[in-house]
Amino acid sequence: MLGHLGFVARLLCAALVAPRPCVLLASQHNGGHRLSCNVSWGRYFDLEEFSVLREQGDAEPEGALAIGPQGSVSEQYTAARAAAIGGRPFVWRLKEYYYSKAFQAARDALVQPDLRGCAAWAPRYFRSDLPDLEAVSSWELGWLRYRQPGPSAFVAALRDKFLAGVPLMPGSYNAFHLRKANDDHGCDTSVAKVVAYLACSLQGDASALVVLSEAPAEEVRQIERELSRSTPLRLFVHADPGLAALARDVAAEGPDNFLVYAAGQAVLGLARRQLQRRRRLHCTACDPP
Repeated sequence: MLGHLGFVARLLCAALVAPRPCVLLASQHNGGHRLSCNVSWGRYFDLEEFSVLREQGDAEPEGALAIGPQGSVSEQYTAARAAAIGGRPFVWRLKEYYYSKAFQAARDALVQPDLRGCAAWAPRYFRSDLPDLEAVSSWELGWLRYRQPGPSAFVAALRDKFLAGVPLMPGSYNAFHLRKANDDHGCDTSVAKVVAYLACSLQGDASALVVLSEAPAEEVRQIERELSRSTPLRLFVHADPGLAALARDVAAEGPDNFLVYAAGQAVLGLARRQLQRRRRLHCTACDPP
């Protein structure tokens, strides 16, 4: 979520001011344990790359236009955009949940058109699967996919240690992110559906498969057994237990499942193919090569 909001801030020539991880990250996603407030965002993100991110405490600019939290997200973004174009400092107090329908509607109607313009003069912020830049102005289908902030050196070291221990080389494996939490978002993540999705998507590819999921270990083993009947794999690895063990060795402040997640996303990022089944956004029946 911070990566998405950070890019909105970058579009508006602004900084993204966020509470510390111990305030913003819910303990329910960390086994009921609250993060230590000694942990900064630098544990998870490369803050040189994610340079727009700031922690609370900096003084607000004098004479800044106050925007929000009243009014719709669309109205707030329009006001912030006008201030940025006019060179006027502003403070946008955003309390709308990024994944709410209101925010997503504003993103699709207002932010995406600005992203198309941004892609023409700052392509380094976008993924390499963009259409040719000459066609961006007339490209209207789909979303532009901007780059998320890269992993911190801490996360990258965990990723590399995990891959070396398997062992796997970057680009030599496929990865699958299965999210069991928030199943109420409408994606069927039952074993049968997951196996059918993987069998169709892999189409006989026997490369090693790294599974990133908080699902119980026995459920992941069941997926492995069922999948092996149609798609024998060179190697099947449930990454979360191994990453969690490595994280426990280095996170002296206590449990940090967010570090495990960040390292898992870094492992996903080095895979030859990235498959996902989570939420409605990544819930197709098949993603063939």
